[in-house]
Amino acid sequence: LVRETHLVGTLRANRKGLPAEVMKAPLKKGEMTALENPDGIVVTKWKDKREVRMLSTVHGVDYIDSGKKDKNNMPILKPLAVIEYNRAKMVIDVSNQMSSYSTAVRKSRRW
Repeated sequence: LVRETHLVGTLRANRKGLPAEVMKAPLKKGEMTALENPDGIVVTKWKDKREVRMLSTVHGVDYIDSGKKDKNNMPILKPLAVIEYNRAKMVIDVSNQMSSYSTAVRKSRRW
């Protein structure tokens, strides 16, 4: 964090060293719980269809509109960390797809 290198990513449920009050908190759909340490690292647990656990040094505990609506025509709110993670993951997936179309393998000769 001192060098302005930030991260956002998902966490496994059985990861050691995470706060139990966040990891074991029972949630209903759309609810979120989070905890921030003094260094600015935020551990977030959010429930949609499944529980999603995120670790972020950039995002707080803000909800934003995802641009989608539920069956009652209400906007679906998601944590900012989840939306930014999905957006970045999509860019990497497109990049990997484009690079898969051409091979960089060259035949070599033994001297």
